Amino acid sequence: MPRISTVLLDADGVVQFSTELYAWLDREHGWSAQRVEEFYWHLFHERRDYDGTLTGLVPVVAEVLADWDCVAPAGEFVRRWFTLGAVPDPDALAQVAALRRHGVTCALASNQDFVRARFMDEELGYE
Repeated sequence: MPRISTVLLDADGVVQFSTELYAWLDREHGWSAQRVEEFYWHLFHERRDYDGTLTGLVPVVAEVLADWDCVAPAGEFVRRWFTLGAVPDPDALAQVAALRRHGVTCALASNQDFVRARFMDEELGYE
């Protein structure tokens, strides 16, 4: 029987969770989960002026927040979005470590934009 050599794990909902983000957006801005998803859709699908960089993201978020009557400073909003929206699950990370100790290659997959993916690599220590 062939041995499993590689496991591909989805980031959101498997290795990390965004529960704190949704709670913060509801508490601070009165946004329901549906409103958050509409915000993401507008930002990443309806807007075509985002260039995929952090320096490009903050001004676009500032414009979108203004369109949505949200007075939050864009830089702070993005910082909270990234940090609260990607909280690693210690149990999942322990499972990854166990698999790696047994010689299994573990890789993280995500459909996030490049900036958020880089944040996850650099700030959360994923390797």
